Amino acid sequence: MRTQPDCFVPPPDPVPGVPGEQRQFPSLDCRSTLYKTGFIEFHEDGSAVDPAQEHKVLALIESEKRRAPGGKVITFLYVHGWKNNGDQAAPGAKPKDVERFGTALGELGYRARLANPPNPVPVVGVYIGWRGKSLKGPGLFTFISYWSRRNTANRIGGTTLTATINNVIERTNAGSLASRVVLVGHSFGARVLEHAIENGVTLYDQRRSSAAPS
Repeated sequence: MRTQPDCFVPPPDPVPGVPGEQRQFPSLDCRSTLYKTGFIEFHEDGSAVDPAQEHKVLALIESEKRRAPGGKVITFLYVHGWKNNGDQAAPGAKPKDVERFGTALGELGYRARLANPPNPVPVVGVYIGWRGKSLKGPGLFTFISYWSRRNTANRIGGTTLTATINNVIERTNAGSLASRVVLVGHSFGARVLEHAIENGVTLYDQRRSSAAPS
């Protein structure tokens, strides 16, 4: 079992490490001072690789809310697309989707720090991983995976992911209507999100309407 970085305030980590974790880093990455990231991965049939990954993300959001002024956080949930997955680039190699996601989070975290230097709004990234890259080889060769990955994207956007997204939204908004959730899908990741939303993602919070001035 891999040890986790110091992601939670206060420690210790409320959820043990994910058994059999194979990635270079644990399912939470808290090395940056500008943001923290959680990975939630899904099988081809749309089921979760390990439910503990979602539990860790939700615990991370809660922890960031505890240290934030007024409990306000920004949660950025991203679903990658075709020809990508949750792999991380080797040191010195060309950045992959995971690293590009980190760059985007870093920019968001930097702007949050500029907006309120003493108490910046915490930024939590949620990377939804699936097998968008099923073939290796020259670029033209991988195009034959288009239809299989398109159909897989439909399954990834099933009820399990819908429940996960709803849990992320609910946990982010709990106790603070000033918090925000950003949902982004790239390529077939947008298709994944479309199907998840159709299955019942709660995008509209009635509490915001009731709190708004008439």
